[in-house]
Amino acid sequence: MFWYGAVEIDRKHLVVWVLLAGSPSRLPAWYFPSKDRADSQYEADLLAEIERMRETVVACFAREGWPDADRVAVGFDSEARVGDGGGWHYFK
Repeated sequence: MFWYGAVEIDRKHLVVWVLLAGSPSRLPAWYFPSKDRADSQYEADLLAEIERMRETVVACFAREGWPDADRVAVGFDSEARVGDGGGWHYFK
């Protein structure tokens, strides 16, 4: 898990990424559960677990007093896909 964004300018720019273990073919790419509609090719249990993880991240920000914590962008992708895509450069 890591984050980036120009939060000094405005906290709305915060993006949190959760990198998932497992086969990239079984994991969605650049998936934001609060914004994206999941492709039906992914297992419902996987998508439900991703949503639970998103809710956990949001709850942690809320507990720490982050303004509009429910609007924090939480993205999910495959750790292997990100590594193969150049690590940090994958997100540019």
